Amino acid sequence: MSGIKNLSDIYEKQGKDFIEKLFNNELTVTENLDGSSFSFEKDFIGDNISFYKKDQDNPITKVDRILMTYYEKPILYIESFSEEIKKEIPIGWRFGMSYFPNTKPIRIEYDTVPKNHLLLTHIIIRDEFGETTRTIKEKDELDRWADLLGVERAPIIFQGLLNQDQKIFLMDFLSRIILLKTK
Repeated sequence: MSGIKNLSDIYEKQGKDFIEKLFNNELTVTENLDGSSFSFEKDFIGDNISFYKKDQDNPITKVDRILMTYYEKPILYIESFSEEIKKEIPIGWRFGMSYFPNTKPIRIEYDTVPKNHLLLTHIIIRDEFGETTRTIKEKDELDRWADLLGVERAPIIFQGLLNQDQKIFLMDFLSRIILLKTK
């Protein structure tokens, strides 16, 4: 999904009409968290769980785990799931999370660390060929999975339809960004 910086780029490339149509759809606005990217997926072969860091294409290997212990805490946590929880996890579902090893994972310092150092941000559903078929970002679904997995729920700032005042404010804000870029 687009951040506010990227929204101005979309406005420039696609135009005002495109943004106005976008603003007529239901929107979900989440905080852009400063944690490290981490995800896991139950594989199609053997029900194994693979772990991923920022590079979502190559799983974290055993050699990676020996040389770099940064992700060991969330990996050990997920490996400790009960058999009941492991059975609930569908094959091909990749659970995207923000990992917080401490209160200041990268640049921003937070007041607390999320439950089990993880915060569920999205779920990508893949078919047996690795193609994405759906991305789950709906609050109710994410909250259900976060609770089942024992991790923190993603902080949603806004979800729903924008009212007219919000649309006007955002369009004015985007217009000002475009104007500043041209100066």
